[in-house]
Amino acid sequence: MEVVLADGTFVSVSAQHHPDLFWAMRGGGGSTFGVVVSVVVAAYPKAPVAALSYTVTTGQPGSNISADTFWAGMRAFWDTFLPNADAGHYLYFTLTCRTPNDVHNCTFNLLAHWAHDTTVAELREWTSPYFTRLSSLGIAVAPSFVQYPSVVSAFETTFPANTEQAGTATGHTASRLFPRTNWEDPDLLDRTAAAFRQSIEAGGKMVAYNFGVARNPRVNQTNAATPAWRRAVMFAMLAEPVANNASVAEIVSTSRTLVQLMDSWRALSPGAGSYLNEGDINEPNFQQAFYGSSYDRLYRIKKQYDPHGTFYAYTGVGSEDWYTTDQVPLYPTTNGRLCRKP
Repeated sequence: MEVVLADGTFVSVSAQHHPDLFWAMRGGGGSTFGVVVSVVVAAYPKAPVAALSYTVTTGQPGSNISADTFWAGMRAFWDTFLPNADAGHYLYFTLTCRTPNDVHNCTFNLLAHWAHDTTVAELREWTSPYFTRLSSLGIAVAPSFVQYPSVVSAFETTFPANTEQAGTATGHTASRLFPRTNWEDPDLLDRTAAAFRQSIEAGGKMVAYNFGVARNPRVNQTNAATPAWRRAVMFAMLAEPVANNASVAEIVSTSRTLVQLMDSWRALSPGAGSYLNEGDINEPNFQQAFYGSSYDRLYRIKKQYDPHGTFYAYTGVGSEDWYTTDQVPLYPTTNGRLCRKP
Protein backbone atom coordinates (compact mmCIF):
# COMPACT_ATOMS: atom_id res chain seq x y z
CA MET A 1 0.00 0.00 0.00
CA GLU A 2 1.08 3.59 -0.65
CA VAL A 3 -0.12 5.80 2.19
CA VAL A 4 -0.12 9.45 3.20
CA LEU A 5 0.30 9.65 6.98
CA ALA A 6 -1.18 12.25 9.32
CA ASP A 7 2.03 14.32 9.25
CA GLY A 8 1.99 14.42 5.43
CA THR A 9 4.68 11.76 4.97
CA PHE A 10 4.26 9.52 1.93
CA VAL A 11 5.25 5.91 2.69
CA SER A 12 5.15 2.46 1.13
CA VAL A 13 3.62 -0.02 3.55
CA SER A 14 4.32 -3.75 3.33
CA ALA A 15 5.48 -6.71 5.39
CA GLN A 16 9.04 -5.32 5.00
CA HIS A 17 8.32 -1.59 5.36
CA HIS A 18 6.30 -0.30 8.32
CA PRO A 19 5.15 -3.85 9.17
CA ASP A 20 3.15 -2.64 12.18
CA LEU A 21 1.14 -0.31 9.95
CA PHE A 22 0.82 -3.07 7.36
CA TRP A 23 -0.70 -5.30 10.06
CA ALA A 24 -3.04 -2.56 11.31
CA MET A 25 -4.35 -1.39 7.96
CA ARG A 26 -5.45 -4.88 6.97
CA GLY A 27 -8.53 -5.19 9.15
CA GLY A 28 -8.01 -2.35 11.61
CA GLY A 29 -10.77 -0.11 10.30
CA GLY A 30 -10.95 2.67 7.76
CA SER A 31 -10.33 6.40 8.24
CA THR A 32 -7.93 5.67 11.10
CA PHE A 33 -4.25 5.42 10.16
CA GLY A 34 -3.74 7.29 6.88
CA VAL A 35 -4.92 7.98 3.35
CA VAL A 36 -4.35 4.98 1.06
CA VAL A 37 -3.65 6.15 -2.48
CA SER A 38 -2.82 2.78 -4.09
CA VAL A 39 -2.90 -0.93 -3.30
CA VAL A 40 -1.32 -3.97 -4.94
CA VAL A 41 -3.30 -7.20 -4.49
CA ALA A 42 -2.75 -10.78 -5.61
CA ALA A 43 -4.51 -12.21 -8.66
CA TYR A 44 -5.76 -15.80 -8.91
CA PRO A 45 -6.45 -18.17 -11.80
CA LYS A 46 -9.89 -18.00 -13.35
CA ALA A 47 -12.17 -20.82 -12.20
CA PRO A 48 -15.84 -21.74 -12.73
CA VAL A 49 -18.55 -21.23 -10.12
CA ALA A 50 -21.69 -23.34 -9.73
CA ALA A 51 -24.53 -21.43 -8.09
CA LEU A 52 -27.93 -22.29 -6.68
CA SER A 53 -30.90 -20.11 -5.73
CA TYR A 54 -34.47 -20.71 -4.52
CA THR A 55 -37.22 -19.27 -2.34
CA VAL A 56 -39.40 -20.75 0.41
CA THR A 57 -42.41 -18.78 1.57
CA THR A 58 -45.48 -19.22 3.73
CA GLY A 59 -48.73 -17.35 4.11
CA GLN A 60 -49.00 -16.69 0.39
CA PRO A 61 -51.71 -17.87 -2.05
CA GLY A 62 -50.88 -21.39 -3.15
CA SER A 63 -48.55 -22.04 -0.23
CA ASN A 64 -49.64 -24.60 2.37
CA ILE A 65 -46.51 -24.29 4.50
CA SER A 66 -47.33 -23.51 8.12
CA ALA A 67 -45.15 -21.28 10.28
CA ASP A 68 -43.85 -24.26 12.29
CA THR A 69 -43.07 -26.18 9.09
CA PHE A 70 -41.29 -23.13 7.70
CA TRP A 71 -39.07 -22.88 10.77
CA ALA A 72 -38.45 -26.64 10.74
CA GLY A 73 -37.15 -26.10 7.21
CA MET A 74 -34.92 -23.33 8.49
CA ARG A 75 -33.59 -25.72 11.13
CA ALA A 76 -32.69 -28.11 8.32
CA PHE A 77 -30.93 -25.24 6.58
CA TRP A 78 -28.91 -24.34 9.69
CA ASP A 79 -27.76 -27.97 9.85
CA THR A 80 -25.95 -27.61 6.51
CA PHE A 81 -23.67 -24.81 7.70
CA LEU A 82 -20.64 -26.76 8.95
CA PRO A 83 -20.40 -29.04 5.89
CA ASN A 84 -20.84 -26.04 3.57
CA ALA A 85 -18.17 -24.03 5.37
CA ASP A 86 -15.71 -26.90 5.48
CA ALA A 87 -16.20 -27.53 1.74
CA GLY A 88 -15.46 -23.89 0.92
CA HIS A 89 -19.00 -23.09 -0.18
CA TYR A 90 -20.50 -19.63 0.29
CA LEU A 91 -24.19 -18.91 0.85
CA TYR A 92 -25.98 -15.54 0.78
CA PHE A 93 -29.61 -15.31 1.91
CA THR A 94 -32.37 -13.18 3.42
CA LEU A 95 -34.99 -14.14 5.99
CA THR A 96 -37.99 -12.02 6.94
CA CYS A 97 -41.53 -12.03 8.27
CA ARG A 98 -43.61 -9.23 6.83
CA THR A 99 -44.59 -7.38 10.00
CA PRO A 100 -44.63 -8.07 13.74
CA ASN A 101 -48.40 -8.48 13.42
CA ASP A 102 -48.11 -11.04 10.62
CA VAL A 103 -45.53 -13.49 11.95
CA HIS A 104 -46.91 -16.36 9.85
CA ASN A 105 -46.05 -14.66 6.55
CA CYS A 106 -42.34 -15.42 6.24
CA THR A 107 -39.95 -15.76 3.33
CA PHE A 108 -36.54 -17.35 3.02
CA ASN A 109 -34.68 -16.32 -0.12
CA LEU A 110 -31.42 -18.09 -0.93
CA LEU A 111 -29.88 -15.59 -3.31
CA ALA A 112 -26.76 -17.61 -3.95
CA HIS A 113 -25.17 -20.87 -2.88
CA TRP A 114 -21.72 -20.60 -4.43
CA ALA A 115 -19.46 -23.57 -5.03
CA HIS A 116 -16.11 -22.39 -6.41
CA ASP A 117 -14.32 -24.50 -9.01
CA THR A 118 -17.35 -26.81 -9.06
CA THR A 119 -19.85 -27.99 -11.67
CA VAL A 120 -23.63 -27.80 -11.44
CA ALA A 121 -23.78 -31.60 -11.37
CA GLU A 122 -21.51 -31.65 -8.33
CA LEU A 123 -23.56 -28.97 -6.57
CA ARG A 124 -26.79 -30.88 -7.28
CA GLU A 125 -25.30 -33.95 -5.67
CA TRP A 126 -24.05 -31.92 -2.69
CA THR A 127 -27.47 -30.37 -1.95
CA SER A 128 -29.57 -33.47 -2.68
CA PRO A 129 -29.74 -34.73 0.95
CA TYR A 130 -30.85 -31.28 2.12
CA PHE A 131 -33.64 -31.04 -0.46
CA THR A 132 -34.72 -34.57 0.45
CA ARG A 133 -35.05 -33.46 4.06
CA LEU A 134 -37.12 -30.43 3.03
CA SER A 135 -39.37 -32.70 0.99
CA SER A 136 -39.90 -34.96 4.01
CA LEU A 137 -41.15 -31.87 5.88
CA GLY A 138 -43.61 -31.09 3.12
CA ILE A 139 -41.62 -28.17 1.72
CA ALA A 140 -41.44 -28.21 -2.06
CA VAL A 141 -38.55 -26.26 -3.56
CA ALA A 142 -37.86 -25.30 -7.18
CA PRO A 143 -34.09 -24.75 -7.17
CA SER A 144 -32.35 -22.90 -9.97
CA PHE A 145 -28.81 -24.06 -10.80
CA VAL A 146 -26.51 -21.93 -12.95
CA GLN A 147 -22.96 -22.51 -14.16
CA TYR A 148 -20.76 -19.41 -14.35
CA PRO A 149 -17.40 -19.33 -16.14
CA SER A 150 -15.74 -17.15 -13.49
CA VAL A 151 -16.10 -15.46 -10.13
CA VAL A 152 -16.64 -12.09 -11.82
CA SER A 153 -19.62 -13.27 -13.87
CA ALA A 154 -21.14 -15.01 -10.83
CA PHE A 155 -20.62 -11.94 -8.67
CA GLU A 156 -22.14 -9.51 -11.16
CA THR A 157 -25.26 -11.67 -11.42
CA THR A 158 -25.84 -12.64 -7.79
CA PHE A 159 -24.66 -9.39 -6.19
CA PRO A 160 -26.16 -6.60 -8.32
CA ALA A 161 -25.02 -3.23 -7.03
CA ASN A 162 -28.51 -1.90 -6.30
CA THR A 163 -29.24 -4.75 -3.85
CA GLU A 164 -26.04 -4.44 -1.84
CA GLN A 165 -27.07 -1.95 0.83
CA ALA A 166 -26.73 -1.90 4.60
CA GLY A 167 -27.77 0.85 6.96
CA THR A 168 -29.91 2.93 4.60
CA ALA A 169 -32.11 5.94 5.37
CA THR A 170 -35.03 3.55 5.90
CA GLY A 171 -33.23 0.72 7.67
CA HIS A 172 -30.97 0.51 10.72
CA THR A 173 -28.60 -2.46 10.71
CA ALA A 174 -26.58 -4.42 13.28
CA SER A 175 -24.51 -7.57 12.76
CA ARG A 176 -22.91 -10.57 14.43
CA LEU A 177 -20.21 -13.09 13.53
CA PHE A 178 -21.38 -16.48 14.81
CA PRO A 179 -18.61 -19.02 15.57
CA ARG A 180 -18.71 -22.69 14.62
CA THR A 181 -19.11 -23.55 18.32
CA ASN A 182 -22.76 -22.50 17.96
CA TRP A 183 -23.14 -25.38 15.49
CA GLU A 184 -20.98 -27.96 17.23
CA ASP A 185 -23.26 -28.09 20.30
CA PRO A 186 -26.79 -29.31 19.31
CA ASP A 187 -28.41 -27.64 22.33
CA LEU A 188 -26.68 -24.34 21.57
CA LEU A 189 -27.74 -24.58 17.93
CA ASP A 190 -31.36 -25.11 19.02
CA ARG A 191 -31.16 -21.98 21.17
CA THR A 192 -29.47 -20.03 18.39
CA ALA A 193 -32.17 -21.06 15.91
CA ALA A 194 -34.86 -20.05 18.41
CA ALA A 195 -33.24 -16.63 18.84
CA PHE A 196 -33.20 -16.13 15.07
CA ARG A 197 -36.90 -16.97 14.88
CA GLN A 198 -37.73 -14.62 17.74
CA SER A 199 -35.82 -11.74 16.16
CA ILE A 200 -37.40 -12.22 12.74
CA GLU A 201 -40.91 -12.62 14.09
CA ALA A 202 -40.38 -9.43 16.09
CA GLY A 203 -40.11 -7.60 12.77
CA GLY A 204 -36.40 -7.76 11.97
CA LYS A 205 -34.99 -8.69 8.57
CA MET A 206 -31.97 -10.97 8.41
CA VAL A 207 -29.39 -10.70 5.66
CA ALA A 208 -26.77 -13.36 6.23
CA TYR A 209 -23.94 -15.50 4.90
CA ASN A 210 -22.67 -19.02 5.58
CA PHE A 211 -18.96 -19.45 4.84
CA GLY A 212 -15.65 -20.77 6.06
CA VAL A 213 -12.59 -18.53 6.22
CA ALA A 214 -10.04 -19.79 3.70
CA ARG A 215 -6.60 -20.97 4.71
CA ASN A 216 -4.59 -19.24 2.02
CA PRO A 217 -0.82 -19.90 1.95
CA ARG A 218 -0.32 -16.79 -0.23
CA VAL A 219 -1.69 -14.51 2.47
CA ASN A 220 0.04 -13.50 5.69
CA GLN A 221 -2.58 -14.58 8.25
CA THR A 222 -1.32 -12.16 10.90
CA ASN A 223 -3.45 -9.10 10.29
CA ALA A 224 -5.67 -6.89 12.40
CA ALA A 225 -9.02 -8.37 11.37
CA THR A 226 -10.97 -9.38 14.45
CA PRO A 227 -10.26 -13.03 15.29
CA ALA A 228 -14.04 -13.55 15.29
CA TRP A 229 -13.84 -13.76 11.48
CA ARG A 230 -11.56 -16.79 11.60
CA ARG A 231 -13.87 -18.67 13.95
CA ALA A 232 -17.09 -17.77 12.13
CA VAL A 233 -19.33 -19.92 9.94
CA MET A 234 -22.08 -17.31 9.75
CA PHE A 235 -22.19 -13.55 9.39
CA ALA A 236 -25.68 -12.20 10.00
CA MET A 237 -27.14 -8.72 9.83
CA LEU A 238 -30.42 -7.76 11.46
CA ALA A 239 -32.22 -4.71 10.10
CA GLU A 240 -35.02 -2.69 11.66
CA PRO A 241 -37.14 -0.50 9.36
CA VAL A 242 -37.21 3.26 9.86
CA ALA A 243 -39.78 5.54 8.24
CA ASN A 244 -38.30 8.03 5.80
CA ASN A 245 -39.89 10.89 7.74
CA ALA A 246 -39.20 9.44 11.20
CA SER A 247 -38.65 11.86 14.06
CA VAL A 248 -35.56 11.79 16.25
CA ALA A 249 -37.61 10.12 19.00
CA GLU A 250 -38.79 7.41 16.58
CA ILE A 251 -35.24 6.76 15.34
CA VAL A 252 -34.01 6.52 18.92
CA SER A 253 -36.78 4.02 19.68
CA THR A 254 -35.85 1.91 16.64
CA SER A 255 -32.18 2.03 17.61
CA ARG A 256 -32.99 0.89 21.14
CA THR A 257 -35.13 -1.97 19.80
CA LEU A 258 -32.31 -3.14 17.55
CA VAL A 259 -29.78 -3.10 20.38
CA GLN A 260 -32.19 -5.11 22.52
CA LEU A 261 -32.93 -7.65 19.77
CA MET A 262 -29.20 -8.12 19.23
CA ASP A 263 -28.66 -8.76 22.95
CA SER A 264 -29.88 -12.36 22.53
CA TRP A 265 -27.46 -12.86 19.62
CA ARG A 266 -24.59 -11.50 21.70
CA ALA A 267 -25.52 -13.69 24.66
CA LEU A 268 -25.43 -16.79 22.46
CA SER A 269 -21.98 -15.95 21.04
CA PRO A 270 -19.91 -14.57 23.93
CA GLY A 271 -16.49 -13.33 22.92
CA ALA A 272 -17.39 -13.28 19.21
CA GLY A 273 -17.85 -10.00 17.40
CA SER A 274 -19.37 -7.88 14.68
CA TYR A 275 -18.30 -6.58 11.26
CA LEU A 276 -17.40 -2.88 11.37
CA ASN A 277 -18.43 -2.16 7.78
CA GLU A 278 -21.95 -3.51 8.33
CA GLY A 279 -22.33 -3.00 12.07
CA ASP A 280 -24.41 -0.88 14.41
CA ILE A 281 -23.05 2.56 15.27
CA ASN A 282 -24.62 1.94 18.70
CA GLU A 283 -22.85 -1.42 19.16
CA PRO A 284 -22.05 -1.85 22.88
CA ASN A 285 -18.33 -2.16 23.66
CA PHE A 286 -17.39 -1.50 20.04
CA GLN A 287 -13.69 -2.05 20.73
CA GLN A 288 -14.24 -5.74 21.50
CA ALA A 289 -17.08 -6.23 19.01
CA PHE A 290 -15.34 -4.76 15.95
CA TYR A 291 -11.66 -5.44 16.72
CA GLY A 292 -11.51 -8.17 19.38
CA SER A 293 -8.11 -8.95 20.86
CA SER A 294 -6.44 -6.78 18.18
CA TYR A 295 -7.69 -3.54 19.72
CA ASP A 296 -4.96 -2.77 22.28
CA ARG A 297 -2.22 -3.14 19.68
CA LEU A 298 -4.22 -1.10 17.15
CA TYR A 299 -4.64 1.68 19.68
CA ARG A 300 -0.88 1.81 20.32
CA ILE A 301 -0.18 1.99 16.56
CA LYS A 302 -2.79 4.71 16.19
CA LYS A 303 -1.03 6.79 18.87
CA GLN A 304 2.32 6.24 17.15
CA TYR A 305 1.27 7.29 13.65
CA ASP A 306 -1.51 9.76 14.45
CA PRO A 307 -0.88 11.14 17.94
CA HIS A 308 -3.11 14.18 17.42
CA GLY A 309 -6.13 12.28 16.10
CA THR A 310 -6.13 13.79 12.61
CA PHE A 311 -8.07 10.80 11.25
CA TYR A 312 -11.34 10.18 13.05
CA ALA A 313 -14.31 7.91 12.46
CA TYR A 314 -17.13 7.02 14.82
CA THR A 315 -16.23 3.61 16.37
CA GLY A 316 -12.81 3.83 14.67
CA VAL A 317 -9.65 3.03 16.60
CA GLY A 318 -9.04 5.83 19.09
CA SER A 319 -12.47 7.39 18.67
CA GLU A 320 -13.12 6.94 22.40
CA ASP A 321 -10.67 9.84 22.94
CA TRP A 322 -13.19 12.23 21.39
CA TYR A 323 -16.79 13.30 21.85
CA THR A 324 -19.27 15.34 19.85
CA THR A 325 -21.33 18.06 21.45
CA ASP A 326 -25.12 18.25 21.11
CA GLN A 327 -25.59 14.48 20.82
CA VAL A 328 -28.72 12.48 21.64
CA PRO A 329 -28.14 8.97 23.04
CA LEU A 330 -28.74 6.26 20.39
CA TYR A 331 -28.86 8.99 17.72
CA PRO A 332 -25.22 9.79 16.95
CA THR A 333 -24.80 12.37 14.21
CA THR A 334 -22.09 14.64 12.82
CA ASN A 335 -23.91 17.66 14.29
CA GLY A 336 -22.05 19.61 16.94
CA ARG A 337 -18.34 20.11 17.61
CA LEU A 338 -15.80 17.30 17.79
CA CYS A 339 -13.82 17.73 21.01
CA ARG A 340 -11.01 15.84 22.69
CA LYS A 341 -11.96 14.31 26.00
CA PRO A 342 -10.15 15.78 28.98
